[in-house]
Amino acid sequence: MLRFLLCLSMAAAQQPYPAEWGLPPVAQTRDLVPLPGGYGMGSSTLARWIGQKLKEGGGAQLGETCEGFNEMTGKQFPACARGLVCQSSGGISIPGAGKKCIKPPRTMPGGLRSLDPADARLAEVVAEVYQTQALERATQASGRNGMLTSRPTVVEAASQVVAGTNYFVKLRLASGEYAHARIYDHFGSVTLTAVQVAKSEADPLKYF
Repeated sequence: MLRFLLCLSMAAAQQPYPAEWGLPPVAQTRDLVPLPGGYGMGSSTLARWIGQKLKEGGGAQLGETCEGFNEMTGKQFPACARGLVCQSSGGISIPGAGKKCIKPPRTMPGGLRSLDPADARLAEVVAEVYQTQALERATQASGRNGMLTSRPTVVEAASQVVAGTNYFVKLRLASGEYAHARIYDHFGSVTLTAVQVAKSEADPLKYF
């Protein structure tokens, strides 16, 4: 027991807490876990308290790395600030996968969830349907030619988890027009399943 209390004291002494946090909990569990924010080791009670304080009074901001071990500093990355969630770029939290603080995805009609237009996997599937000319053939089949002289720009995106992932994407085309595309990613096998042309920037992205 004495050794355990000594460990807690040494852990707490590694880095002082911000004064505005006040005093840590007096009653704590008798365990020893890594503390968030690079505060060493301590009880799980202390870990929860620190995590809450980081969310309330700062923590990692939008786009910053969160919740993982920083090999450069030898400390833990902080939890996200209040109102943000920690996720990998692909939208699924995976330990050690370079997670970032993002805004919580909003739910859209049709069971869709909003997706960051800069999402890495989204960029890959859009590039694939462009490079294979699947997107160009689909727009031509809709009676619109010359819309894809260069790679389209993703303006807005949403995803739907099925047996794989459906991506719903609002694209700005080289012609200045807009199109909505539905792309099915079956665990790496990408298929363009539907395209809507003659769209405007103001047209909402929804299930189709």
